[in-house]
Amino acid sequence: MDVQFKKNKMQKTCESEKRLIKTFGQSRARKIQRRLTVLRDADCLEQISHKPPERRHQLSGNRDEEFTVDIEDQWRIIFKPNHNEIPRKEDGGIDISKVTAISIIDICEDTHQ
Repeated sequence: MDVQFKKNKMQKTCESEKRLIKTFGQSRARKIQRRLTVLRDADCLEQISHKPPERRHQLSGNRDEEFTVDIEDQWRIIFKPNHNEIPRKEDGGIDISKVTAISIIDICEDTHQ
């Protein structure tokens, strides 16, 4: 998949092992790198497992066009499809088999706040 970043600062952090470690600690930085590799290596969002360790899942409510993958504990990578028009199924849901580009919104500890 094509993986972009919403913020330049997040992109610079994720592209530098030294910055990742400084920001998130060595263990979490390694896991973030692994998840980003899994996201980049997939052809589409459907190929990202909904089971651990990635545990891809769609958020709900006013964030229903966003997804997360687990890093560890309550830590998540939050992203959304990065298409001019988000691919949809007939029922209006997002067609994850056609999502081939994403934009990383944030890496945070709790998506419920």
